[in-house]
Amino acid sequence: MLGPELDRIAPYSAIERALSRLAIRVPLAVSTGATRRTAETILRRTRLLAHFRVVVGGDEVPAPKPSPAGILLACARLGVAPERCVYVGDSAGDMLAARSAGALAVAAAWGHEYDDGANADLVLTGPDELPALLAGCRRSRYRP
Repeated sequence: MLGPELDRIAPYSAIERALSRLAIRVPLAVSTGATRRTAETILRRTRLLAHFRVVVGGDEVPAPKPSPAGILLACARLGVAPERCVYVGDSAGDMLAARSAGALAVAAAWGHEYDDGANADLVLTGPDELPALLAGCRRSRYRP
C-alpha cells in the first residue's frame, strides 16, 4: 500500500472548491484503476472523500479502463443511467471508457496524464470549469 509518498499527495488547485459546489447539486462518484482501499485512503488524506457518494476501485471490476466496467458500476451504485452522467478524466483510456459507457467524456487538461484530449467530448482547462459544465449539461441530454 502507500507509504511515505502519501504525505506528498495533494489535490489539484481549485478541485476541493469545485467538488464542494458540485456535490451539493448532484451525486459524485470515482472510478479509478487503483484499488478501492487505496483510492479511499488518498481521498481521505486529501480531504476529498466526503464529496463522493461512491468509490469504485479497479479491484472491483473484471477489466481496467478503457473498459467501461468501473463507470458502469459507479453509475449502478449511484442509481443513475450512464447516459445522464459526465465522466471527467485525464487519460485517453478515461475518454474511451466514458464513451463506451455512454457518458459524456470530459478531459481534464490539468491532469497528470492529459495529452491532447483525443476522444473527449469536451476539454476543461481547470477544475473551476466543472460547475459551469454541470449547468450546461442540465440543458442537454446529459442531465445529472
